[in-house]
Amino acid sequence: MIKKVLCLSGGGAKGVAQIQVLKKLEADYGKPLCEVYDLIAGTSVGAINASIIASGKISMYDLEKMYIGVLKTVFKKRRFGWLKKPKYDRKNFIKEWDKIVGNSFLMGDAKTKLMLTSVDLVTDKNVFFKSWHDDDGACKLVDITCRSFAAPMYFDHIVDEENQAVWSDGGVGYANLPLSEVKTQVESFNWYDMEDCDDDDTCNRVQMDAVGCLYSDPHHTFKKVAKQRWLSQLLDVIDPLKLGLARAQSRGDQIRMMKYLSTKNRNLMFRYWDLEIPKKLDKLDGIKYVHQYKRCGIEMAKKPIIDIL
Repeated sequence: MIKKVLCLSGGGAKGVAQIQVLKKLEADYGKPLCEVYDLIAGTSVGAINASIIASGKISMYDLEKMYIGVLKTVFKKRRFGWLKKPKYDRKNFIKEWDKIVGNSFLMGDAKTKLMLTSVDLVTDKNVFFKSWHDDDGACKLVDITCRSFAAPMYFDHIVDEENQAVWSDGGVGYANLPLSEVKTQVESFNWYDMEDCDDDDTCNRVQMDAVGCLYSDPHHTFKKVAKQRWLSQLLDVIDPLKLGLARAQSRGDQIRMMKYLSTKNRNLMFRYWDLEIPKKLDKLDGIKYVHQYKRCGIEMAKKPIIDIL
C-alpha cells in the first residue's frame, strides 16, 4: 500500500509558480489532488494552496486561470498610513477566499487530511492545525489559513483573545517548508514500514511530494563576507525581507534530511520541485514579477530536482 503526501512551501506572490506544478500533477493523475493525496500540508501561501486543494472546490486548472488576478487584489497596497499598519489588508484575501471556497467552510470539511502551520508568539512555538482533530476541524478554514500567512510587515499578526495567542506567519519559525513535521505525522500514522521488505504488495510505503516557491542563493564569496561590518552581519542574519536566515537554513536542512532518509529506506519515497531565481526577483510581494514567477513555475513543473521513487 502506498500513501501519498503533499507538502507546500511558503513564498508569498511566488505561490503562482507552485500552482504550475500542482496543475501539472493534477493533469498527470487525471483527478483532483484531494483524491490523490492522503495528507496535504502547507505554510503561508503554501497553506492557501493546500487549503484550496483540500476543499475540493476548484481544479488547479481553473485556479491557475484566476490566480494572478487574486494575487494582485490581495497584494494591493494601502493608500495611506501603511508605515503604521501592515502594507496589505487581510480583508482583501478574505473576500477572494469567499468566492473560491466560502468563508463558512470548516477545516474539518476538507476532503483529505489537511495540516497547516502558524507560530504562536506568546509561546514561541510552531503550531500545527490538523483537520482530523475535533477542535481544529470545528474552526473556519479561512481563519486557520489566515493565521498561516500573518507575516509581520506584510499582513500583521492576528491577536486571538479567545485562545490567548498571537498568530504569526508559519514561515517565521522553522516550518516554512514543514517537511519534518509531515514526516513525524506520517510516522505517527504508521504509514510506512521502517524495515525494508521485498514484497511490494504487503509493504507499507509513503510517497512524499514537496513543492517549493522559487528561491535565490546568495552565492556569498569569502572575500565579501569577511569584510562585512556589524550592521551588514546583522542584516544578513535577520534578513527581514525573507524573515530570517534560520528560515532559509531550515528549508535546505529538511530537504537534505528527506533525501538521505529516502535513499536509506525504499519504503519512503521523496520528490521535490523548486527552481533558483535571481535575488532581485526573490520577493514575498513581488507582484510586478508575477508573470516571470509563472514562467519559472512552468519550467519548474517539467521535472523535480529530487526524484527518489
